[in-house]
Amino acid sequence: MSRIRVSRMAVVILGAAVLGVGTLLAVFVLSNRPAGTSGLSAETVTVAGETVLVARDPQKAVRLVGNVGEAPSEQGQPLPPAPEQQPTTLPAPTETPVPTPIPTATPVPEPVVFIDYTVQPNDSLYGIALRPDTSIALMAHYGIDQEDLVPGEVIKLPVGNPAYCPENLQPYAVGEGDTAFSIARQFGITADQLREFNGLDEDYTVYVATIICVPR
Repeated sequence: MSRIRVSRMAVVILGAAVLGVGTLLAVFVLSNRPAGTSGLSAETVTVAGETVLVARDPQKAVRLVGNVGEAPSEQGQPLPPAPEQQPTTLPAPTETPVPTPIPTATPVPEPVVFIDYTVQPNDSLYGIALRPDTSIALMAHYGIDQEDLVPGEVIKLPVGNPAYCPENLQPYAVGEGDTAFSIARQFGITADQLREFNGLDEDYTVYVATIICVPR
């Protein structure tokens, strides 16, 4: 009797084990079946260059479930494609403005230049000052006096710069006692013309030991 009981218990245990294994297999199969394809056979096909999952129903026509790796929609239709990314438009480069060159002012020539002058016998300041482009006052201003006039010596004589005046005018060194009116008479012009040539003030003022421009 004890052997019969043991055999029955073994049969019961074996049956329970088989039932448990079957239950686990069923759960595993159901959990790995694609959603929405219950009762359907599924296979993958290539459509328009994309691999999709197709469910076959023996009672109905084949229907498209969705792309492989994507969950099918509730109606079994494929998910809409992702929106295309719009290209980024870069701003147009701005042109760097070219700076306008600033005109360079033409330098005004110096009114006085120095020339090499060889002192002649019997030279005097008065005799040298007969030149219109120098005067006793101009020579004195630059430190030349009678004692510097040694015959044969070369001195630096201050004279009016020819480049200081326009082409039709020449430099004149204003001396002691000169006025705009006396200078104008000497060169055959009016005081107004002399004033216009040299930009004199309304009083026609000229300054000793300076250079002005007069007709040639």
